[in-house]
Amino acid sequence: MDVFGIDFTSRPRRLKPITCLHCTLEGDVLCAGDLEEWTDFAAFELALQRPGPWIAGIDFPFGQARRFIETIGWPRGWPDYVRYAQSLTRREFREELNAYRRTRRRGDKEHRRQTDIAAGSVSPQKLYGVPVGLMFFEGAPRLLASKVTIPRLQYGRPEADRCRGLSWCTSAPTHRQPELQTRYKEETDF
Repeated sequence: MDVFGIDFTSRPRRLKPITCLHCTLEGDVLCAGDLEEWTDFAAFELALQRPGPWIAGIDFPFGQARRFIETIGWPRGWPDYVRYAQSLTRREFREELNAYRRTRRRGDKEHRRQTDIAAGSVSPQKLYGVPVGLMFFEGAPRLLASKVTIPRLQYGRPEADRCRGLSWCTSAPTHRQPELQTRYKEETDF
């Protein structure tokens, strides 16, 4: 089975590409292979069309917290609110999230999903520091369009029924081992 570890960015370019480590799972051994760098979204989109079977761990939030979706008034189903976000420009998306935050009381401005809490991750609404909100904005519509299977969100196209995308928090394995923690992402991913 092919396994891809994808380090996503909301603005891929030569100095900060999307990176993909190609691995193979042989029995119970994961073998690392080649590292690929994609300087634009077209290469990422093309990779999502590769024939299966494969599984990809991608480090951005595929969805938003239910509390946020219900409170802001976006469509409730994943494909519907992803399409809604996609209908916005990047600037409009930022402004909607900022406007939402301005109306909320302290401690209730950004919401986390249960999976974010378990992994020690920031809110998928976050626009500053590591802007995972912008990663959602750029990545989720591309996953939706690719029609790969995303457990509990999207059943994939028939020819890709053995291709799976999983949201993966790259820092999750270090949360229980403080000595392994380092500053993984810099604040330059705007």
